[in-house]
Amino acid sequence: MRLKYVNTFKDRHGRPRSYYRRFGRSVALPGEPGSDEFLEAYQAELKKDESVTSRPAGHHKASRSIAALADIYYDSPDFLRLKPGTQAAYRSCLKSFLDEHGHRSVPKLEYRHLSAIIGRMKDRPAAANNLLKRLRQMFVIARRMKWITEDPSQGIGSFRTNERKAWGPEEHAAFIKHWAPGTMPRLAYMAHFHTGQRRGDIVRLSRPKGPGEPFRITQEKTGVKLVIDVSEPLWEEIERHEKRMVLLVTSFGKPFTANGYGNWFRERCREAGLPEWCTSHGLRKAAAVDLAEAGCTTKEIQSVGGWISLKEVERYTRESEQAKLAKRAMAKRSRNAKLQTSKS
Repeated sequence: MRLKYVNTFKDRHGRPRSYYRRFGRSVALPGEPGSDEFLEAYQAELKKDESVTSRPAGHHKASRSIAALADIYYDSPDFLRLKPGTQAAYRSCLKSFLDEHGHRSVPKLEYRHLSAIIGRMKDRPAAANNLLKRLRQMFVIARRMKWITEDPSQGIGSFRTNERKAWGPEEHAAFIKHWAPGTMPRLAYMAHFHTGQRRGDIVRLSRPKGPGEPFRITQEKTGVKLVIDVSEPLWEEIERHEKRMVLLVTSFGKPFTANGYGNWFRERCREAGLPEWCTSHGLRKAAAVDLAEAGCTTKEIQSVGGWISLKEVERYTRESEQAKLAKRAMAKRSRNAKLQTSKS
């Protein structure tokens, strides 16, 4: 079924997802395409937009508004080749901005306008930086269509954000003390730390058939295919849980969504008394640091975590590398000092 302003695609589970997109709005339509529930929701969204289409030309989609540019961006190959989860995150990032500024003219946008908007988000630096990235992607399209000759966001700097920290010995100890073997949070912790994967891949891990059977992962974000051995401590924890296809499940026995899992794991960290910065991503970094401290090369660490670039792995492990290099340097300095003393 082809309907105006409706984009339908299949999510990672093979289920159809439909969105009504117009004037910068993106609304999920319920039910199967063509069902009564679906068509009622579609008609309701059309009615909401009737008042918009009756406004002066300056508000219309054809007026080169920011909302019109967003619609073109959402239909572009650059956007459509993204994973469904990434598409949803990008839409969410732009939603508030489009609700407030979608009617404005792209050709009339100036540096001072965008600088003020981004500046007002100083209390949410990560959100501000992400919005700036998405807008710059849209302005590339605006330049190609000759709506603008220069990117109005050029020169606006990003906010400095706190780098996600790796869990340290204290955080590991607190979590393990609070969540006993055989609990779902303990299994989630072990899966993260012993595979170094993102939460979107952790929730899709299948239970190995037996000891010695590796995890076979196709990373959701990058598409990288990985084969990772299951460590003995992780397998011991897996054996404490009932057999099922998916490794981690909710209290209802259902697989997690990536966002739902992220919120769930964050709450389990709080219950264990861990600080606010402790997240599942901090365990991914901790896994990389642990591998570095074990003497693994950058390429070996990359092969476990599936990072695309070596530079990213080096960023995760630089603290460990610095400590080892500094220790060797100080040892050499001490030996040299003793040598000079013996000569004198």
